[in-house]
Amino acid sequence: MELVNPKLELFIRNFCKQQKIKYVEPLSLNTNIETELNIFDVDADLFISRFVEEFNIDYSSFNWNKYGYPVGSSLVAVMSFFLGRESEYVKKIAKRHKHTTFTIMVLQNALDSGRLI
Repeated sequence: MELVNPKLELFIRNFCKQQKIKYVEPLSLNTNIETELNIFDVDADLFISRFVEEFNIDYSSFNWNKYGYPVGSSLVAVMSFFLGRESEYVKKIAKRHKHTTFTIMVLQNALDSGRLI
């Protein structure tokens, strides 16, 4: 089983700590950025911005629509406001609006290739 790049894991942990986002333990390549790390909507935009800057990643071909963003993001935001980010119902809604799962594997592939797609 391939492990999460230590620099990437540290980046994710630091981001979550700075944004006061509770995340799952342990992190794996299959960890879902939105539903397990609770990083979505504006936080997801900030996360990607910091990721590409920190690791000097080309994101010119990146498109949130591949991962279902922003479809459903308003609903997820409203529901998370009322029910909390960690609500199972919010996670279920977020999953339903996704096309391709945005996992740590996507980020690790970007580290390996230098491109986020």
